[in-house]
Amino acid sequence: MKKRANKRLVGILIMMFMLTIVAGCGGAKTGDKNGGASPTGDKIPVGINVELSGDVASYGSNAANGALLAMEEINKDGGVLGKQLQPLKRDCQSKADEAMNLSASLIDDSKIVAQIGPLTSGNVAGSTPMMLSKNVPLIAPAATAINVTVDEKTGKVKDYIFRVCYLDSDQSNRMAEFAIDELKVKNAAIFGSTSDEYAKGLAKYFEKSFTEKGGTIVAKEGFVNGDKEFKAALTKIKGKNPDFIYVPGYYTEVSVLIK
Repeated sequence: MKKRANKRLVGILIMMFMLTIVAGCGGAKTGDKNGGASPTGDKIPVGINVELSGDVASYGSNAANGALLAMEEINKDGGVLGKQLQPLKRDCQSKADEAMNLSASLIDDSKIVAQIGPLTSGNVAGSTPMMLSKNVPLIAPAATAINVTVDEKTGKVKDYIFRVCYLDSDQSNRMAEFAIDELKVKNAAIFGSTSDEYAKGLAKYFEKSFTEKGGTIVAKEGFVNGDKEFKAALTKIKGKNPDFIYVPGYYTEVSVLIK
């Protein structure tokens, strides 16, 4: 029952998002750089620019499947403003530059009115300049870095870039609370990826929250995405005798590390 409710909620959110986009673009010419694209004929083209291959293919594949299912259900219920959603699925290969290239193609060639994805903050950043320059909305399902939607230097919100998930600080604060309040630990080590902003953001916010709650960080070590050997760093961490090890990173490395 809960799964059905969640699926329905996703569908409702996508429909509301598309209604806003179509209504807002209704007076613009198709492909107009200053007004975004507008749907033509009986279909509304929507880009799905996600990681179907590469380091985080699992994230992208799951998100694409969910978006396709939601659009299928919306179309069965009559679509949006009498038009059918037309999903255009693309693989950014878990690369920011490929995400940018695909966004350009989807906007200029396919005339999308909106884009779903990519999933990671770094890949969303790859698409962002194109989306902003063409005034085409992007909805990020799982990009948690604060700078996805806000320019950290100016504090200005980025028009046309939206997220439907929590922030890095939210995740890290909850984990620090869990470590302190539930596990009752006082000393922690951080062993995280130094290759991406996601992991570095998690490490930063965890350290801040954990120490503010009275904990102590006794060791900090890092690894590079793609690493398979962690014994040396873990040995160093063990020498500091932490009660708890916080590992911010992606499943590709963490699944190997925990073994």
